[in-house]
Amino acid sequence: MAILDSLENFADEQSLASISSAASTKSTNVVDTGTGQTDAFGNSIGKVCDSNLRLCANVHTALVGASANLDVQFVSKASSASISSGATVHASIRIPALTAAGAKFSIGVPQVELNRYVGVLWTAAGGALTSAKVHAWLGRDSEITD
Repeated sequence: MAILDSLENFADEQSLASISSAASTKSTNVVDTGTGQTDAFGNSIGKVCDSNLRLCANVHTALVGASANLDVQFVSKASSASISSGATVHASIRIPALTAAGAKFSIGVPQVELNRYVGVLWTAAGGALTSAKVHAWLGRDSEITD
C-alpha cells in the first residue's frame, strides 16, 4: 500500500496525556490518499489495503491512569481529515491499563478498500488516561518493532 509516508507511520511516540474516559484524539499523521495518484509506471494506485498488513503499536512511555485502557483504531473516512467521529474502523488493538514501556502489539488488517483519509484514532476506555507515549504504524506480517 503506497499511500502513506515511506515508513507508513501514523504516530511516532505521540504523547497521549489527559484523555478523558471515552474521549478520542487522532494520530499525528492523518493521510489524504487523494485521487488520481499513479505509481512510477503511470498505473493508477488504488486504495485497497493489502491483506498482509498489520496495525502495529509500541508503548514508549507507560500508560498511566486508573483503569485506563487505550484503544488504537486504524480508521478511514471519506469526507474529512477530522477522523475523530464518523470514521470506519478497519482494525483495533486494546492496550491494557498500566501497560509498561516496551510493550508491543499488532493485529492483522483485513483486505479492504479504504476511504480517502486514513489514520489512527486513540480512545481512552474504562478511565481517564493521564499519560502515555505510543508509536503506531502499518507493517508487514508480524513486524512490531521500530
